[in-house]
Amino acid sequence: PGTTLRFGAEDFLLASGPLHFQGTAEAPVRLQPQDGEVWLGVVVLDAEAPSFWKHVTVEKTDVVIRDGWLLTGAVTFYQSPVRISHGRFLGSRAEDALNIVRTHFELADCEFADTASDAFDGDFTTGVVERCVFHNIADDGVDVSGSDVTVRDSRFYHVGDKAVSVGEASRMLVEDIFVDTADFALASKDASYLEAARVTARNIQIAALAAYIKKPVYGPAWVTINGLDAGDTPPEQIALVQIRCYVDLDGERIWGWEVDVDALYEKWRD
Repeated sequence: PGTTLRFGAEDFLLASGPLHFQGTAEAPVRLQPQDGEVWLGVVVLDAEAPSFWKHVTVEKTDVVIRDGWLLTGAVTFYQSPVRISHGRFLGSRAEDALNIVRTHFELADCEFADTASDAFDGDFTTGVVERCVFHNIADDGVDVSGSDVTVRDSRFYHVGDKAVSVGEASRMLVEDIFVDTADFALASKDASYLEAARVTARNIQIAALAAYIKKPVYGPAWVTINGLDAGDTPPEQIALVQIRCYVDLDGERIWGWEVDVDALYEKWRD
């Protein structure tokens, strides 16, 4: 507890076994750049036993680019199970502040803030995100592909794209989340199914709910939600649904229509 590890601009922490950090609320473990600018983060590869992080703050990270090796995550667990409680991921410049791939994970009571792109990205993984807070996120808060994930009791503030996004034949359960200021609160795409309950959404820029096809090889997507509180969101911004997809909202099915998803993505990036 209370340990601070500082890394140079070209440094990253690489582990081929479980990596444990144990801090406390009063004395967290801090991983941060030596010069105050940036460092290259953490990579855990092929660890059979789980890593346990508690009260760890990771600051100002970027991706590993070394000898043709490029990762999207500032902190990456690849085929390495992990449980992170009371973690803080602050000021990431990477495509993903935290990327977990082909393993099981648990995130509890974590904070993601001030990211240059996505906060948490899960690829071909299973796990739970609970009691987490995301704020000032440039792109997505939680983004999963080919995964089975639950998100509950979490809050999202000032998200540049989607608070929660599922894609590439994922399954997700969402319960008791609050979203304030995002393009989308919940989005399901590419043969994914998102089931949600008790969602509050405020200051939504495009649509509170979305179901669409981005990659035609996967096909349609679906959302089922009970208990959406969209506040003053205009009716036309409640759901964006592409043809062949649907949203079930409080027992009423909303079928899709023709949506130019490519044009929408261009608009979102303008």
